[in-house]
Amino acid sequence: MGLRVRDLAINGFTRNPEWEQRKRDQDRLTVLDTREGAYIWNQYLDPKNRAYWRAAELKTLAEIVELRNRMYPNEAANIRRNETAQRLLKEYGIEELWNCLPESLFTLPHNLSR
Repeated sequence: MGLRVRDLAINGFTRNPEWEQRKRDQDRLTVLDTREGAYIWNQYLDPKNRAYWRAAELKTLAEIVELRNRMYPNEAANIRRNETAQRLLKEYGIEELWNCLPESLFTLPHNLSR
């Protein structure tokens, strides 16, 4: 139908800077995703310049990660926690980490025990 939010505003429309920034970030993310895909294709189509296209892809990927971290901070924090947990598991193993947990974690509080 072609209606926009501005068309529905009866007494004028006040712009929300946060919403507009989010929209710009979403548009930028779409452009970066498309560009990254093009760089991947160029690595295949132009084998002589594969190193150049790979470097361009990695640079674009770094921009994508930075933008996603800004747009979705909770998701970014979850990814960092998961990476830390995986690193600790790989370094120490599950048995050693399990033995480091305090005993109070495995006992019920006195008001819950029967």
